[in-house]
Amino acid sequence: MASIRERIDADGKTKWHAQIRIKGHPPQTQTFTRKTDAKVWAEETERAIRMDLTRFRRHISASSAKLLECQRAQKVKMTVPANSIVETLDVIKHV
Repeated sequence: MASIRERIDADGKTKWHAQIRIKGHPPQTQTFTRKTDAKVWAEETERAIRMDLTRFRRHISASSAKLLECQRAQKVKMTVPANSIVETLDVIKHV
């Protein structure tokens, strides 16, 4: 979530301090001379952070699905009864 605050510097000039805080990410801050610049920066930066989050979540979901699939395949292979040492070694080679 972005917050924009008015700041008065030592010279008496007005500055606009924009800060974005999103859970799981470090705060992003920037200072501007115009409030509209601060708003635009805050919107664009927040959108970029959130887009990376959704890409990351999609990547994790795909990776988790592949991992689950591999685990299931491994359980099936491991539950196949081995009648000889040669068959057991073939199962181990494919894992």
